[in-house]
Amino acid sequence: MNSRLLFFCAVICSAQEIVERKPVELPDFGANREIARYATAAEYDEARADDSYRYERLLYRSSGAVVSGYLYAPKSHSGKLPVIVFSRGSLVVNNQAPLMLTMLRRLARAGFLIFAPMFRGSDGMEGRDELGGADLDDLKNAIELVKTLPGADAGNVFLYGISRGGMMSYFGVRENWAVRAAAVVGAITDVEEYLKVTDPELKLARSVWPNYDADKERIHAVRSAVRWPEKINKPVLILHGGADPQVSPVHALNLARALTELKSPYSLVIFANDNHHAHANREKRDALVAEWFKQHQDPRR
Repeated sequence: MNSRLLFFCAVICSAQEIVERKPVELPDFGANREIARYATAAEYDEARADDSYRYERLLYRSSGAVVSGYLYAPKSHSGKLPVIVFSRGSLVVNNQAPLMLTMLRRLARAGFLIFAPMFRGSDGMEGRDELGGADLDDLKNAIELVKTLPGADAGNVFLYGISRGGMMSYFGVRENWAVRAAAVVGAITDVEEYLKVTDPELKLARSVWPNYDADKERIHAVRSAVRWPEKINKPVLILHGGADPQVSPVHALNLARALTELKSPYSLVIFANDNHHAHANREKRDALVAEWFKQHQDPRR
C-alpha cells in the first residue's frame, strides 16, 4: 500500500474513533429537578430499574473534536436492529442522560437501537456549538459511528430531533445523508422570523454566531428549512405542540405547506394545547415516531 493510500485510510478509519466508553450512572429521581420535566417519578424509576438494556456514554472523535454521546440498546438481541440517531434540544448542555432515559427506553422497547450525540462544547467537551456549523459534523460522524456497532442495521438509520435537534435533523436530510426518514418535534424552520419574535435585541444570535451582524443573511438561509423545502426529499414526520411557547407551530405549518406544494413525503401532527416538547403526549409522540420509522424501513433487510 502506497503512502498516499495509507494516509487516506488513517484519516477515514480514525474519523469516528471511540475514545472512551463507560456505563451511565443514573441519579435518584429527586437528585435532579430537571428530570420531572421529562418523566414522572414512577416512569423514571421503572426505566432506571430495567436491566435488560445497556446505557453507555461514548466519547468519539469528530472532525478535530472529541464529542460525547449516549448509546441505549438491549443487552442481548439476535440479529440487527434499526437505528435512531437522536438529536437533543438546546445549545450547550451537561449530563442529559437522566433526562433522556424514559424516552430512549420507549424507543428501544419499540425495537430500535438509539444513539444520541451531544455535539461539541457540551458535556464538558471541547469545541464550539454553532447550531448547524462544525457541530453538524458531530451528527454526521455519530451516524457513521453507530452504523459500525454490533447489533446496528446500517441500512436502516433514522434521524429524530427535538427543538434544536429537529433543525439538525432537517440539515441532515438536506445533506442527503444515508438515512431513510426523519422525525422532528418543535423545530425552528425560519431562523429570521424566530429571532424577530424571541430575540429582538439579537443577544442570543450574537452569542451563538459572533459574526452574525456581518453574515446574518447566510446564517438565516442555511439554517431555515422553509428556505429549501425542495431539498427535503426523504419522508419527514413533523410534530409540534399547539401551545408551544418557545417555537410557534406556524414554523411547522409553513414548512408543511411548502412540502405540500412540492408533493414531498411528509406527515404533520399538531398536539393541541401541548408544549415545546409535546410532553403531555410524550408516549403518543414517540409511538408515532417509531411507527413512522417502521413504515420507512428497507423491507429487504
